[in-house]
Amino acid sequence: MTNRELIEKRIPYPISEMVMRNAMLGYSLQWLELENYNGYAHKLLIGAFVFSDTPEGADFWYNLRDKLEAKNL
Repeated sequence: MTNRELIEKRIPYPISEMVMRNAMLGYSLQWLELENYNGYAHKLLIGAFVFSDTPEGADFWYNLRDKLEAKNL
């Protein structure tokens, strides 16, 4: 499963689109196509981009990460 597939599968729309947009700002488009071996969106999210560098802000992303982790996603 690629990073893109994991995001689309585990993170609800439209937040999944926000994750991919922010990740592409910090990485290349190629990052989305890399294989993801951990299978957890909350682990992927923490390394996808710098939370405080986004329009949504760090609190938004940390809250989302915590919710995903609580649901074991």
